[in-house]
Amino acid sequence: MSEFDKSILNYYAAFTETRFSNKSTLNYKWLDDPNLTLDISFFPDFFQLWVTKLGNNDLTPVEISPQQYKLEISAGRFLQKVDELLSTSFGHERLRSCLAEEEQGKELTTADQVREVFLEGVRTYNISLRKAIEQVIHTLQQEEIGAIETRFRVTRLPPPTFNIPKFSQDIYDALQRDAAECADADQYFARAVPLLRKYSKTIVLYDLFILLKQFGIMGTYGGCYL
Repeated sequence: MSEFDKSILNYYAAFTETRFSNKSTLNYKWLDDPNLTLDISFFPDFFQLWVTKLGNNDLTPVEISPQQYKLEISAGRFLQKVDELLSTSFGHERLRSCLAEEEQGKELTTADQVREVFLEGVRTYNISLRKAIEQVIHTLQQEEIGAIETRFRVTRLPPPTFNIPKFSQDIYDALQRDAAECADADQYFARAVPLLRKYSKTIVLYDLFILLKQFGIMGTYGGCYL
């Protein structure tokens, strides 16, 4: 946050509180702590909207919806990382290895036993794949945060608002459902690849709606009073 931005915010905060009617104003200090302040210039469209409202002396509340103003990591970057996983450490051979480990030392004499080993081996594969996908997202987030810090000359940013555990759990659940419908490793892997591609979507690094709620700026659901 620039010194000019801080001075404007300090001025506005003091004016709102006292109208400068007291002999001395409160000692406001706009901090760089990302848990206490929010630089809306990270969201160009919203920043321009706010500047326009100030220029027009428009005091009406701004209605904000989830996903309306956001910083994103492109779906292409995420898909590239997922493809790398599927072609290297989580390729077909990794799946076969998980199944072989599950079969080791077991006498499979019935169809039910074979089926149980198959499902357990796939589950092991899916758990590891889920963790790898979470790490991919964490890495992409850190790369993007680093770029933002360089561009805006900031040292700390709030934690990303994207819910990685829920996203990875949704992928895991979908993979498990597919496994239940597959007869063998070949059929499962053939279905898993397009499924993962379907989930390779844009990652929302920061959703302004969620950030404003976290900072306690939201007046009502969907209404932002600034």
